[in-house]
Amino acid sequence: MKKKEKKSETALQNNYAFTQLDDYNTRTHILPILLNDSLRKEIIAEHKENPFGFPGCPNMETKVYSAQLARVIDKLRVQPTPGKIAIFESESGNCFELVKLPEKRGAPVQFLDLKFNDRATAEHEVFRLRLKDLLISYGFEEVGERC
Repeated sequence: MKKKEKKSETALQNNYAFTQLDDYNTRTHILPILLNDSLRKEIIAEHKENPFGFPGCPNMETKVYSAQLARVIDKLRVQPTPGKIAIFESESGNCFELVKLPEKRGAPVQFLDLKFNDRATAEHEVFRLRLKDLLISYGFEEVGERC
């Protein structure tokens, strides 16, 4: 009986260039913001004040998040989907529960037993938990616990 040969994956198949560039950008542009206590508190407060962003309106200048918060949000959005914290909305639309997305597509989500009555509070909690996960993944557990 002949064994199947395991194909080695190439750097392209492993998305090496993106992951290395993303890691570099995180270390040089994101972590300095998050490791600075006052900046981290500012962006968390700014997000709590308006977790949905600012809608554009005709004939009015559109408000935007601060550069630091926008950069951090962009980073959190490109994190891999497996294991990401998300919001599950009840059918009635009045209960929002946090879930952890599965490692494998099609597997059930893991409910985190965190329920909220309004979406804004749930969105902000997702932001805080994703910040915490990011900091812990880079070895900053103490800072992550303070988010």
